[in-house]
Amino acid sequence: MFSTLILVVTLFNLRIFTDRLGARTSPSHSLHRSSEADETAPVIIFIHGLSGSSKATWSKMTSLCQSDAAMNRFHFDCFAFNTQLIRMPFQNRMPKLQELSAGLETEIALRHRKRSKIYLVGHSLGGLIARQYVVTGLKRNIPLNVAGILLFSTPNTGADLAAIGKKLSWNHGHLKQLCKNSDILEILNEDWLTLKVEQSINVRYVLGGNDAIVERTSSSPYIGNLNTQTLINQTHSSIIAPDDHSDIRYETLRRFIFDCDGEVRQRSSERIETIQGDPLFEIYNVADEPYYFERCADNDVKKHIGRGVVWLTGVSGVGKTTVLRHMFLSSGWKLGQLMLASYPANDAEGLLRAMCVELGDLQGSADTIGKAASIPEMVSFFRKQLRLIPDGTILALLVEEIPINTQEATSDFLDFILKLLLAIESDFSLSGRFILAFSSINDPSPSIGIGKVKLRERLQVIQIPSWSNQEASMLVSLLCNEANLVLNDDEQQEIAQSASGSPRFIKMVLRKLKYDATAPLSKVIADVRAEQI
Repeated sequence: MFSTLILVVTLFNLRIFTDRLGARTSPSHSLHRSSEADETAPVIIFIHGLSGSSKATWSKMTSLCQSDAAMNRFHFDCFAFNTQLIRMPFQNRMPKLQELSAGLETEIALRHRKRSKIYLVGHSLGGLIARQYVVTGLKRNIPLNVAGILLFSTPNTGADLAAIGKKLSWNHGHLKQLCKNSDILEILNEDWLTLKVEQSINVRYVLGGNDAIVERTSSSPYIGNLNTQTLINQTHSSIIAPDDHSDIRYETLRRFIFDCDGEVRQRSSERIETIQGDPLFEIYNVADEPYYFERCADNDVKKHIGRGVVWLTGVSGVGKTTVLRHMFLSSGWKLGQLMLASYPANDAEGLLRAMCVELGDLQGSADTIGKAASIPEMVSFFRKQLRLIPDGTILALLVEEIPINTQEATSDFLDFILKLLLAIESDFSLSGRFILAFSSINDPSPSIGIGKVKLRERLQVIQIPSWSNQEASMLVSLLCNEANLVLNDDEQQEIAQSASGSPRFIKMVLRKLKYDATAPLSKVIADVRAEQI
């Protein structure tokens, strides 16, 4: 009897965690207010939470928006997904956060691609979906037009009651990821900070003073946050249910949208300044094109890039990555980089698995590859991830920092790459949509010997030589002029000769001189040389 009472109380508390116990969603629907013909009007997209629905969660808020003359120029929409509180065996699965984010991405791409601005308003789990969508888009270099994100009672670091609900449900994807300190939430929060989301997008965290479900430290996980608001009398579910236009819950939404609109206009010119090219760039981007120095190696890459796979090799600092980034970005291709340095060295099979893991993360996929997966399974997984490339897009995948330094491991790795290439070639849906390139210090050529005819036909190894003294001198002259550095001919020549064919060395020296013009050139050169040891 006592255990039954505990179960009833737990279920009642979990009901508060959601909008409505067991509620099912209706399909995503457009509420609209702006003219249906105006496809460029800014849109506010509302996202419900666990076991909620567009109607049950947002009907009061959206009704007030539609009846507010000041909001007349906005379009309103809801993103809906199937969800329920308790999942029994054999019931429909609950999509993971990554899948829900991908669903939101699809809806925005199909329904709102022409919008001048997009505002995302999420409640509880809906806020996590909005955050995951933004993080995934930034990591995949997808153009985002998100001007603001408003988060109502969002469990950014999880909620204790989710762990209880997880025990009462059968393989519930939502509840697993909403548990305190779940892996997906830790990764999301780390990416959020690493990508500096809040420096480019307006974000506001709204907390309920009577929220018994999501703790304050979860609704606003960053100490010292200045972009938080507390609605002191509101619970987890009441915080998004205003009564009228004067209700503080509605005013919170309304004021955020209007504040964002003004701030976005004010900051637009600032963002233009931040994307101006840098003559001393460390990582090449399109804005840096005026300061890019083309060499013969660029022509070699252009000649071979469409004929198969290229593998650039050369000493550190000669610009292998820069050559490939310049080639890909100037061609208008979508760039994806897979960094393998953190994976075990000389484990060829493990590195193929690492490529699968990194590609799945890049694509925002919810699928995972097991540690015991066979080579055919990994090849199949990789090809499946490539099928997620949007129509009309060419994905240029750059694999770098490959921790292989033995000929045997390199040979095994190349065998796996050949299997991958043959599988991709057999998939006509991927024809012309995928480019693969590698970059490493170690030259793989000795491992492409007799018996690897098919690999030699498909893989072109390109040596990126150190810069000649003439090329280095021309680069120093170009960068001094563009970076407004005043150096005489002898000083410029001293930098060029000291670089030993490394453009990275040249830029490091010039960067130090730019920030400390009084520093003796000989000391700056010595300092940079010491840093590269």
